[in-house]
Formats: sequence, structure tokens, C-alpha cells
Amino acid sequence: MSRLLENFDRVSFWLGFLAATLFWWLFLRLRPALGQILQRAASAIRSSRLDAATGLETRLCNEMLRQVQNNHLAAPLFSLDELLIPPRLLAPPLPAIVGDVQFIEDISSLAIPISPGSPEVASQFGAPTLTLAEALSRGRNVVIIGQTGVGKSIAIADLVIQAARREALPGDLHNRIPLLLHVADLIPFLPVHQEVMGQLADAGTISPSSALEILSKAVAARMPAIRYRRIAQYVRQAVFSGRIMLLIDGMDELPTLDFEHITYYLQSLTAGFPALRIAVTASDTFLGRLVKLGFVPLTPARWTRAQHKEFIEKWSQLWALHIQTPDTLRDTADPLILNAWVESKAIILTPLELTLKLWAAYAGDSLGPGPVEAIEAYLRRQLFTPEDPLNPSARSALEAFAMLALVVEKPVLDTKEALSLAAAEAIEPELLQALPLKQGSGILQTFAGGRIGFTHPILLSYLSACGMEARMHFPRAQQRLKWPQASPWSTRDDALCFLAALLDPDPGVLQAMLDLSRPPLHRTTLKLGKWLRCAPEGASWRPVVMRRLVGLLQDETLPMGLRCSALTNIVLSRTPGITTLLHQISRSQNPDQRQLAALGFGMLPEINEIEDLKSLFADPVPNVFRAASLALASIGSHSTLEILAEGLLQGQEELRRASAEALAIDPNEGHAALQEGATLDDLLVRRAVVFGLARIRQPWSQLILENIATQDSQWVVKNAASQALEQLARPDPRLPVTQPPLQDIPWLLAFASKKGIGISSSRAAFELLAQCMAEGTPEEKLAALQLCATLPEKYFIPTIYQLYTGQPGALVEAAYQALWIYELSGLELPHPERLAQKQAQTS
Repeated sequence: MSRLLENFDRVSFWLGFLAATLFWWLFLRLRPALGQILQRAASAIRSSRLDAATGLETRLCNEMLRQVQNNHLAAPLFSLDELLIPPRLLAPPLPAIVGDVQFIEDISSLAIPISPGSPEVASQFGAPTLTLAEALSRGRNVVIIGQTGVGKSIAIADLVIQAARREALPGDLHNRIPLLLHVADLIPFLPVHQEVMGQLADAGTISPSSALEILSKAVAARMPAIRYRRIAQYVRQAVFSGRIMLLIDGMDELPTLDFEHITYYLQSLTAGFPALRIAVTASDTFLGRLVKLGFVPLTPARWTRAQHKEFIEKWSQLWALHIQTPDTLRDTADPLILNAWVESKAIILTPLELTLKLWAAYAGDSLGPGPVEAIEAYLRRQLFTPEDPLNPSARSALEAFAMLALVVEKPVLDTKEALSLAAAEAIEPELLQALPLKQGSGILQTFAGGRIGFTHPILLSYLSACGMEARMHFPRAQQRLKWPQASPWSTRDDALCFLAALLDPDPGVLQAMLDLSRPPLHRTTLKLGKWLRCAPEGASWRPVVMRRLVGLLQDETLPMGLRCSALTNIVLSRTPGITTLLHQISRSQNPDQRQLAALGFGMLPEINEIEDLKSLFADPVPNVFRAASLALASIGSHSTLEILAEGLLQGQEELRRASAEALAIDPNEGHAALQEGATLDDLLVRRAVVFGLARIRQPWSQLILENIATQDSQWVVKNAASQALEQLARPDPRLPVTQPPLQDIPWLLAFASKKGIGISSSRAAFELLAQCMAEGTPEEKLAALQLCATLPEKYFIPTIYQLYTGQPGALVEAAYQALWIYELSGLELPHPERLAQKQAQTS
């Protein structure tokens, strides 16, 4: 104690005491202000982070916009905005059971068979459509399917533009950030998969955290100007907060193995982050496990005659504004003549083919009227150089690279890998030395990791066909590509299509291919039927395929959807004598045949004789005169619209309604006729007009309906208008919605209760669904079939076959659609006769 007192410094003690007292006095006095200072500091930090995130988000959206504006073949001339025709997707069929609400089916649902592999008919005659945003708005992910060049990528690009510009989007898509990736930029970051499909499930397992890390890396690779840590952190936070809309393009270009690899990645991503909204593209030849993962397959609606005309006029105006000069004007044909020439055949072309055909027509280097000539003109134009106009070395390099990509089933390769594989496959590796020089030509593009691929899969298919044409005959090429034993790949199919157009193989070769086609879907026949669009008119194998298609068209035991696909291929084939064929089946005793004939007349690129349509318009069978009404409106000439106007004014009640609904297709004279009809004294005309106006879904048509509902003097007309407005006000039942578990579906529970059955497991739910298809009411069977189409399982195939082979009607058509999805999902469909024999033996 004494030692402690000796070391005690009184001065230091009192100085410390005074300092502590002063500190606490100041702290207590400044405590309220200190809290405000800390709050302001925290707010400043949050604001700084928000500003940084907002700036990053803006840069991200601007980058997405830049990419999509340049992501089309005509990008060297015009931006996507300047040429865009707003894309639409064909809506799914109306659900068989829509709660307690009764929805009135319009003329397109009644008169147009659903042919999922051939959307041209439904598109041409005004079937219900959705935007991609609407399809994603109620919680479902979407896969956009279709053949090459129909606008799948443009549908995705359009949604990117809307979201990046903060346009109003429906449902929970509001304020979401679009992330657009090409699948080739994603694959390098995935774990390497095994080369055996049976091992892919184990090799492809990815944790949700790893899946998110892969996504962050892929996005960062597309934006090298931003630090990886910043963009990766932003992507992770946005995904966790449910603000991301992931759009993956190019899956339609992938061979089966790579497609399944990406599918397993998507499975991990959707399982870990269910709030994520995803849209991908796929071909109409393979969907793998996407449907089982909950992706809804939707097809882009093909352009109508009015949209073809609109696109042609846009192109003409832009060309005159930006491209044409006084010097070129003297050497160019009159734009009116060019437009008329292109428009006359536009209905048989995809949007991609129409773009290339227009470009060739206005550039003055057109080689002919078909798709093959349009692609060839584009390639020659892009490869042209003043020093070497033909540029054979570059063309040979591109053909060799395309052949190599097709043979090894790798559409994207790096240069070293390409040289190595070319030597192994005996495809002149020395030709590839000129390849990197042409990456800026609009033919090739560079992906992540410095790998090279074609800007569009149609170029890969066509150039590979050109390479094979110079090196081998058709059977040798078919053997080299392992067709049909190889797994489905649309790029391979397109290449064989072009090769058949270039080589004109012996008809026996095509006959052998057709002999591989079998029920229930006759897929090979329909696939070869699509080849006719590209084949020269004098090709020796055309009659072989045409005869088989005509056989399908006239087989009354087949579903209408399948026969409609055959009809579509026949009409789009440009084969002489189609009008004669349609004339013959329009005289058939079978009303289904007459209905198909009416639709075929409406799809013809040019039709001068409408007497057959006039007789079908007077047919006593409702679906026949409905189809004829749609065909007359689709043609849209003065004489055909006069026939519809006469039907509206003088026909029996159902014909009046059909005429009014058909007039809704024509945006000019048809809409004007409906507006005038709403003011006429004849109450039957006004009531029919209500159904036509309800199909238009525009503010002006809704305003007329509201006036009729409140001011019309006749109750029957007012009631029809009120019902139409009520239906328009409800959410569209065709919008894809999140599907509850089987045991929670009300109508299936009601069926189980009726049968006294409990649902104790997923297996029991499957058995109940199959029993509902077999024993339910027609409405329950139809609902069960629609549900089975979303659950591709072998278990359901025998029951679906029973309905498929039943009496023609809605159940047969729904069974056809379900089987079509099953085959695209990779399930093997047995021959119906063999399945029947097997069932007979087991019973």
C-alpha cells in the first residue's frame, strides 16, 4: 500500500479525472446529435451503394439493349427497333375446366385444328396469341419452340427491349432486370459432362450456389468493362431478391447431349431460385426434360398477310432513307414492283427468309424466288471483296468449318480444336486457315473463350450442305451424319433438307426415308414434307413426298391436327396442282375434308378463283363454313370481303356470327365493316358484330361494346355485349399458370371423391389421373389429357393411345397433342398395333 502511494501521481490522476468528466459531459450533451450523424452516415452509405447498384443496373440494361439491336442478320443495315414486327406466341388451348366460369369459344378455336408442329394455319387465321411477357407473367417458365428462322430469338429480344427500357410489363415481371445470354456463352462455365447419356444425370448435378456462380461468371464475361466482383455480387443479390428475368437464346442450335447438359443446369437453377423467371429457345424436334421441369412450350405465331405487307413497307422506307443513293436509284427497279414481287410469295417464307429475300431484291443480286436462293445471295454479298469477288478460299473455309461442326455435333469450336477434329474427320484442315479472317463478315461470331460459331444456325446448315454437295452423294452424306439413327438435331435436319435441294437425290432414297415413318405421329413424313419448300420445282423426289402427304391428308382415321400439318406442308411446297387437289377434297362427303380444303384455299399465296370457297361458305356444317369464313377474310380481297359482308347481312344466325368473327382478322375493311354493322337496325347483325368486336381486343372495339351494352334497344344484343365485356375483363384462361401438385387440383380431387379413392402418394396420383382419362366424363377426360401433356411419363402412354384411337373429336385431338409433346421430350412411342398386341397378351 505504501509502495502504491509512493508511485501515485496526483497531477496525472486529476488530469485524467477532468478529461473523463469532460468526455462524458460532452457525450451526454451531443448524444442526440450523434444519433442523427450516425443515421446520416448510414443513409449516405446506403445511398452510395444504391447509386452504384443503379448505375450498374443501367449499364447492364444498356448492354442488353446494344446486344439485341445488333443480333439479327440485317443489323449492318438497320437496327432491330426499326424493323421489328411485335412478336406473338400462339396461346395454348383453352383449358377444359376453368372453374365455375363459362368462356365462349371463338371461331378460331372451333374451326382451326391444333397442329403443334405446323403453326402456319392457326397464325394465318387469327388464333389467340400471347406476348412472351404475358406468358411469363403468372409464374411459369417458357420454352419457345419452332423451326429455324421463325422468330424465336426476336421474341426474346423484344422482351429484353421492353424490360431494359422499363416499359410496363404484366404480373410480377414489373421492374425485373433482363439477363440475355447465348447458350454458347454459358457452356464453358458448366462442369464437364460425361459423353454417355446414362451418366449425365450424375455428372450434371450442380448445387444451386454453384449454378448461381456459373450465371454470374457468364454475365461477367459478356461485360468485360465491369469488374467481375461487382457484376457477380450484383447478379447474386438480384437473383436472391427475385428481380432477374433470365433469357437464354440458342438452345435450339444444340445437339441432344449439350441440350440435356444445359437442362440439368436449369434444373438446379430453378430448384434453388423458384422466383427466377426463365425463357429459353428450342427447336421443334427435341425438348428433353424441359416440359417435365415445368417449362411451357409455346410457338411463335407466323406473320399474317398484313404483317408481311407491313414488314415489306418498313424495309422499303428504310432502304430509301438510309441506303439508296441517286446513283443506285437509276439501276434499281421500282420499289412498288419489288414489293409486289416479294409479297406475292411471302406467305411461304419465314421471317428470316423474307428478310434475306427483300435484301437481295433491293440490293439487285437476287438469284431466285426460294429460300435457298435468298441464303446463297446473302452469303455471296457478305463474302464479296473488290480484290477477289468470288473469294473461293473464304467460302471453302466456311464450308469445311460448317461440315466439321455438323459431323462432330459441335456448332461452336475454337480454332485449335477445329484443326485437330478436322484432321481426325478427314475434312481438309488446311482450309480452316482462312477462317479467323472472316469473323467480321456477318457469317461468323466469337463466343466466350474465343470460340467461333455461325451467326445463325441456318448458315451452318446451308454451308455444310454446300460442302457435302461438292464432296459426296446424298446417301453417303446421310450415312456420314448417321441419320436417322442419330439423336434429334434440327441443324442436321436442315442440312439434309438443303442437300436434297442441291443434289436432287434419287426418289428411291427419299422413299426409303419415308418408309421409316410410322404411326402414331408420322413424324418423318411431316419432316420431309417441310423440305419441299426448298426443293426446286423439277426435283425428281418431290412427287414421292407429295404422294405420302396427300395420303395423310385424306386418311380420315387420323386426327385433324396431323392432317392439318400435312395440308400445311402441301400448300407451302409451291407444287403446281395444289388448287386442283383442294378442289377435289372440297367435294368430299366428309365434312372434315371440306373444312381442311377451306383452310388450304385461305393459305394459298395466290388465289384467283374463289368459287370453291363460296360453295364452302354455304356449307350446312358449321365448322366448314367457319373455316371458309376465315379463309375469305385471310385472302382479304374486295370480292372475298363482299362475300363475308353478304353473309353478315343475310345469312342464318351462325353464319352471321362466323362472318363477323372472320372480319375481325382484316384490320382495314373488316374492322370498318364491324363498326358500321354495330349501327344497323337489324338486331341479328348487331348481335353477330358483338362477337367480332370481342376478338379484336383494342380500346376502340371495347368502347363500342360498352356503348352497345348500355344503349342498345334490344336485350339480346345488350346481353351479348355484356357477356363479351365480362369475359374480356377476366384474366385470359389460356395464360400459363403455376400448376399445383396433383393431389391439390380441385377437379381431380372431385373425381377421386366421386370414386371413393384417396391420394396417398405421387404414384397414387398418377394412377388416379390415368383412371380419370379412362373413366371420367368427356370434360374430365379432356382436362386429364391436357394435364398429362405437362407430365411426360411412359406410364400414361397406353391410356393416351386408347383415347387417340377413339372416335374423332376433341379427345383424339388432345391425345395427339399430348403424344407430340411426349415424343419431343424423348419418350419412345410404340407402334399402336404392337402396343395393342402387347396389352392383349398381358390381359
